[in-house]
Amino acid sequence: RTQYRDVTDWFRMSSCNLRIDESYARRHTFKASLTSQLNRFNQIKTGFELNIDDIHEEYGALDPSVNGGSRQFVYVKPITLGAYIQDKLEFQGMIANIGLRFDYLRTGEWIDLNDDPTDKASGPFPTAFEANNFFTQWDDPTRNTTSHFYVSPRIGISHPISQDSKIFFNYGHFYKWAETNEMYLAYQSMSRGFRTERFGNIHLKPPRTIQYEIGYSQNVLDFARVEVTGYYKDITDEVRDSRYRYISGFEYRTYTNNRYEDTRGFEARIDFPGTSFLSGWINYNYMLSSSGEYGFYRFYEDPNAIPQRRSTGVSQAHARPETKANIAFHTPTDFGPALAGYN
Repeated sequence: RTQYRDVTDWFRMSSCNLRIDESYARRHTFKASLTSQLNRFNQIKTGFELNIDDIHEEYGALDPSVNGGSRQFVYVKPITLGAYIQDKLEFQGMIANIGLRFDYLRTGEWIDLNDDPTDKASGPFPTAFEANNFFTQWDDPTRNTTSHFYVSPRIGISHPISQDSKIFFNYGHFYKWAETNEMYLAYQSMSRGFRTERFGNIHLKPPRTIQYEIGYSQNVLDFARVEVTGYYKDITDEVRDSRYRYISGFEYRTYTNNRYEDTRGFEARIDFPGTSFLSGWINYNYMLSSSGEYGFYRFYEDPNAIPQRRSTGVSQAHARPETKANIAFHTPTDFGPALAGYN
């Protein structure tokens, strides 16, 4: 038999590995922005950014010494568009920024699984996933594109109390698209006969964060600015994995929106804008977070099996205090006694 270890039979040699990587990613970006001061009270800002991607991931690794190896691949051309419009309102005693953001995603054409367990081509238990199909392109499952569109309101209000202090309030919705691997990636393992063990979900929704902030800012003798902020974040539709088990016992993993998180806390920050001897900042953040899950964790091809639910308990609030600082001490250029014209 072929030997993959050294003469001592202790160290495993790596020359048996075969790795192939033919991956690339291309992106074309088009963007523009416009700012217009309509009058003394209104300043309008608007803009957009369009991204056209071509993602080709083809990676394989074979290791016959341990009958191991894997293959993962993605071939998609998604399009994302982000646009915004904002009006900055300035009145005596108040400054407000009111705007909307628009996010659009058209996924690349990829295998689209439906919810019909009797559909062995494009249902949740496709025959192609269970078969050894390392060199096939899966001609049977249906391929589709899906579209996602979201509107995010955002509001920021600042109320000066004096020349050196202000209170402020911010509110907004924020979306973040799921990772490429979570939406598209297909992963096959050699040890399982190159069956598909992990597969993306083009129907994933982007996790949404609704954020509230209220704070107070104070200038201290033109030496430092102190800012204290309280915040709350409501995060929904976070991504977790779900499993689909065939009657044979084989199962693959995909991704679903099944997690939420609540985060609250306060942040204190001191900024030193820059003096002759000192500049930098100090930041302290105290955050409490709790999370939970909902829905099902495992589904079965066997119609008599009951899907396994996720634990619906909410985790105990976890405190995460954090302190960061970036402080620089320096001297003026004319500080100290002069020597040969230099201080």
